[in-house]
Amino acid sequence: PYLPILAALMLSIITSTMFGGLGFMLSGFTTSAIGENSLPVLFKNVCTFLMAISYSSKVEGDILFVKASGFESGIQDVIDYGSAVYKEAVSCGIKKILCDEIDLKYKLGLKDTYKLINSTAENMDKDFKLAIVTNEINYLEATFFEHILLERGYSVNFFKSIEKARDWLKLLK
Repeated sequence: PYLPILAALMLSIITSTMFGGLGFMLSGFTTSAIGENSLPVLFKNVCTFLMAISYSSKVEGDILFVKASGFESGIQDVIDYGSAVYKEAVSCGIKKILCDEIDLKYKLGLKDTYKLINSTAENMDKDFKLAIVTNEINYLEATFFEHILLERGYSVNFFKSIEKARDWLKLLK
């Protein structure tokens, strides 16, 4: 019964030693994993976590390109993900963000989407431009999110293709 625990511990030590914890550079991409509901796999001091939302990112010209995957396990996961992406853009001096969320599964309803809108409005400057590519399943909440933030003066747009999202961002100053 202890063999799986020992194997996981060894893997976590190797991963933590080689990559310095949860975030590491890989071929020009920064890989991160976030989520309030992240669960420690083994012990308190081991840096291996099961994350709900993970993403990789890289700067392409004046755009921070983000590729997200996984699933959200609540509104706080989505707020944490958005906050981490925003902070990364700020630290890079980037004002345009393209999030490819086609592989990200959302369960948020309209009530939680409204909470997310308020959190975004409280924490994001209006001079940022945000293009999000999402799948059909998430489109009702996405258009609600977009409409309310546009009404509040933010530059946010949802797309069904990365090319259209990138073209929209390139048109903006």
